[in-house]
Amino acid sequence: KYVSDRAVTLEGTVSVWIIYLDEKGCLSSDEHTSFFSKTLQADNELTDGTVTANVCDERVEVKIIGGSSVSICTKTGIEALVHKNTEKEIVCDIDCKNVEKLRGTLEGTIPIALGEKNLVVEEEFALGHSQPAAKCILRKNAEAVIEETKIMGGKVMVKGRIKIFMLYHTTEGKRPGCFEESFPFSQLIDVPNITDNCRCESMVKILFCELTPRASGDDEIRSFSASVKLSVSVKAYCEEEIPTIIDAYSLVGGYAFKKEELVLKKLKDTFCEKFIVKKNLEFTDGAIASVIDMWCELKCSSSKLEENKLKIAGTLLVNLLAYDIEGNPECFERPVDFEYTYEFAEKPKNTEITYDIKINQCSYTILSAN
Repeated sequence: KYVSDRAVTLEGTVSVWIIYLDEKGCLSSDEHTSFFSKTLQADNELTDGTVTANVCDERVEVKIIGGSSVSICTKTGIEALVHKNTEKEIVCDIDCKNVEKLRGTLEGTIPIALGEKNLVVEEEFALGHSQPAAKCILRKNAEAVIEETKIMGGKVMVKGRIKIFMLYHTTEGKRPGCFEESFPFSQLIDVPNITDNCRCESMVKILFCELTPRASGDDEIRSFSASVKLSVSVKAYCEEEIPTIIDAYSLVGGYAFKKEELVLKKLKDTFCEKFIVKKNLEFTDGAIASVIDMWCELKCSSSKLEENKLKIAGTLLVNLLAYDIEGNPECFERPVDFEYTYEFAEKPKNTEITYDIKINQCSYTILSAN
């Protein structure tokens, strides 16, 4: 992320993971990574601003050209926020016996700083004794969740766990095997001007995940080396009471006072809840004999306030890799709509709401072949 004058430049990578059937009807996979750069223009001066950015997949189209060629078109949404603190002096007292004044305080929650740090976590793990050995990896995925955020002497300690998922070809037969492993991470982040009286929130993103097989003397692979790059960010907020003069007038005349409105934001409430989405998915007769793999993605979401209730509506995309009753692998995509409601104790006024949704777990139960 780069900021210059009135432009923000974002650089990153797009990783495309393809699962397909080879000429023998067996599952295979391949991964391709490409670089992208995008410059966004703004109306105002952005110098000395701090940038946060999010990228989301909006649409992916795949077309088989023939032979070993596949055409992939992706539509990606990019959101960039530039945070910039501005300073302005205000009059907090007047030392003059001819001026009557009404003193007061302004209350606000000041976003004092944004700290961000990238780190690489490396770990080795092995398949369980009851699990078949691996030939090659079909699909891999990494997720990270924060378990603790703590302010420690002007720094912020962030602790969490990384969960690794792997779908792989086994040495024993046609059906792939699944493996999950988790391990902790921690990072100390410098946040300027933070004190123990501040509040902070933290977020973590997976930038990339690499799994490297550790081959033994024979063709079997039972151990892997994981390298996961994380981006950990911290926003710090401090409650401030600013002394100021609310009103003033002259006892002898000749003085002109000008009043203007100063808008301050105050952090009203933060919450984190787990929300379960359930739905029965219908397929054609005999389409599902057994599930090989399932994963979910958040495709879109929106929020609105109705009286004292916050409603967040969105769509999840459920991906299923399964065998039909004849033993052939099939891939399915199903959208699942959801709505989450949170009720405030009182009706919010002049409220701005930001939210983040993270998929923690996906599970399934086969009810019948369809």
